[in-house]
Parts: sequence; structure tokens; C-alpha cells
Amino acid sequence: MRTLIGKMPPLLHDLLVDFFGTFFVGLGLYNFASVAGYAPGGVSGASLIVQELLSKVGIASTLGVLNILFNIPIIIFSWRYVGRTYLLRSFRTTVMLSLVMDLVCPLLPLYEGAPIYSAIFGGAFVGLGLAIEFGNNTCTGGADLIVMSFKKIIPHMSLGQLTLIIDGAIIVAGGFVFGNIDAVFLGIIFSFFVTRVMDIVMSGALSGKMALIITDDGLGMGKQIDEKVNRGATIIQGKGAYSGQDKEVVLCAMSRQQLPVLRKVIQEFDPKALLIVLEYNEVFGTGFQSFIDH
Repeated sequence: MRTLIGKMPPLLHDLLVDFFGTFFVGLGLYNFASVAGYAPGGVSGASLIVQELLSKVGIASTLGVLNILFNIPIIIFSWRYVGRTYLLRSFRTTVMLSLVMDLVCPLLPLYEGAPIYSAIFGGAFVGLGLAIEFGNNTCTGGADLIVMSFKKIIPHMSLGQLTLIIDGAIIVAGGFVFGNIDAVFLGIIFSFFVTRVMDIVMSGALSGKMALIITDDGLGMGKQIDEKVNRGATIIQGKGAYSGQDKEVVLCAMSRQQLPVLRKVIQEFDPKALLIVLEYNEVFGTGFQSFIDH
């Protein structure tokens, strides 16, 4: 399947990825969030708020149209600060999302169960869709473009704080519009699962542990790791800053499940060794991900 997609013309490939990504985003927003009475963060949440306000005065609207209307000024504003190629790709993705929410998602049933499940699974679907889009070097517009633009205008500004301010304001506004405090809690839960699933899809599934083992016998430690952990290792020459003694640093990347085995190996082979464990998001090369597929 990956080979088939890789042989597609670039535009067809991008459109196909856009459709799958926006399908999951639209599913989470239209089929879950829109019927449960709360607003998540970002432009999608603002669109749900405006749709609710318009419905109260008898004006019909669609999420897709509101999404476009919100994003047009954002894209114009971002034109000076965000790369134009990326901006045009994001505009295409934004249009695709609007079409999916207005034409495809209405064909699917709406989730009318407990609002808490709507927030959990709706957020998970949106997180999955956004991960697909980010992996294809695009986004669905909205708050992401605002944050990127302000980062260029005010370089020292914290992206996390700005995102928190934007999302928090929209979620709280949703509580007032929908008329209950539960809408705020549901918006927070939705946003949490968006972020969590996005992190898992983009890095968590491929992440693992990086072990740095400082020992007197790097070669022997490497052989133990090869035999008992079934992982390769790299030996780096080092020197103790205090003692001045020569040491060897064994570098080894592994899955989370292999770490307990490694600890046992070190305890048995060299109890005086020092083990430092780090997190890694991705590793490319023999025994891990292929460079070609990415």
C-alpha cells in the first residue's frame, strides 16, 4: 500500500492524504462535537459557537461554510509571515475539510450518546486526522496559522502559552454560549484527547528508549546487549571529568519493552556501570524505520 501511494502523482497523493485526514477531523467535529453542546479550542470551536448563536436567532449555517469564513482572514493575515507554499497547501486542506464536513459527514450517523464519550472519541478522531495532515506538511488552518504568524512577529513568545490562551478563551466562551459549565469541561477533555492522540500517532508509536551505559568494558557490554536484548550498540570513548579515568559509553536504542531486560543485563554484567535512559521519538536506519519511506 505504501509503495502504491508512493508511485502516485504528488498532487493526487496530497489530495488523497488530505481527504483521509480531513475525514477524521470532520468526523470528530461534525458527528461528535456538534451535537453534544460544547466547543473545543481553535477555529473549529469558534465555528461551533457561531453556529449555535445563529441557530438561536433562526439562521441556518454549516460548519464548512463557517470554517472557510473564519480561515480567509487568518490566511490573509498569515501571508506575510508563513511560507507561501505551506500556506497554499493549508488553504487546500482547509477547503477539503469544509467540503468533507458539509458533504460527507452528514451522510454518517450522529453520535447522540453520553457527552463525555463524545468528547473523548471526537477528540481522538480529530487528533488522528490532524496527525495525518501534519505528517503531510500541511494543516487545517485556523489557530495553527495564527500561532505560527505571531511567533514570527514576536519570536520570544511561548507557542504553548499562546495556544493555551486562544483555545482557553474559545472553550470558556463555549460554556457561556451553550449555557452550562459542563461545556467547558467537555471542551477541555476534547482538546486533551486531540493533543494526546496526535502525539501518539506522530511520535509515540515510533518512540522508544535510548540507553547510555558508562562502563569499563564497552565491548563486553555490547555483546551482552546483542545476545540478550537482541539490539545493536555503539561504543563511544569517554573520560571521567573527576577521576580522569578512561571510560566507554555504550549507546543503544530500543523499545520500551526491552528496557527491563537491559537493566537486568547491566546488573548482572557490570553492577558498577552507570545507566542513563532517554526518550527518542524516531530512529531511522537498519533495524528501525527506513529512510526511503519518509
